[in-house]
Amino acid sequence: MEQRGISKLNLKRQNRMQILNVLKQQGPISRIDIATILKLTRAAVTIITNEMIEQGVLAEIGEMQYPDGKAPKGRKKMLIDINKNYKFAFGCLIDDKQVSIGISTIAGDVLDKRNMPCDSGIKASRIIDFIVRSYKELLTNNCLKNIDFLGI
Repeated sequence: MEQRGISKLNLKRQNRMQILNVLKQQGPISRIDIATILKLTRAAVTIITNEMIEQGVLAEIGEMQYPDGKAPKGRKKMLIDINKNYKFAFGCLIDDKQVSIGISTIAGDVLDKRNMPCDSGIKASRIIDFIVRSYKELLTNNCLKNIDFLGI
């Protein structure tokens, strides 16, 4: 049977990525505001963000503070944000001038990086050695282990 459209799992992944993007762009924000921005139901955002909090991807950081000190009546807005220390990403860029590698938080903040100049005559084995050696140095210098990484 031919399947059309998007599966529930793909939709959930897409919504999780959209929530992470909103948090990355807006900073700490309430679930209600996320739902408004993404045009999702409050219930859907609550379910997804609660799962992400349980997994350690997101963290509740406290109640929203109002400039005049007067919160509107009703339930107070609880702010959530990306848990920047949840996991990390390793990146590598090879171009005609240099090889660059680094590690970043899932929020995109660069923690550490290394560069090596290169030209068209450089051997691939030298590039690979640089990447492997630098990766190990980055792990050691930042007190990280392979398990702390989501991927490349």
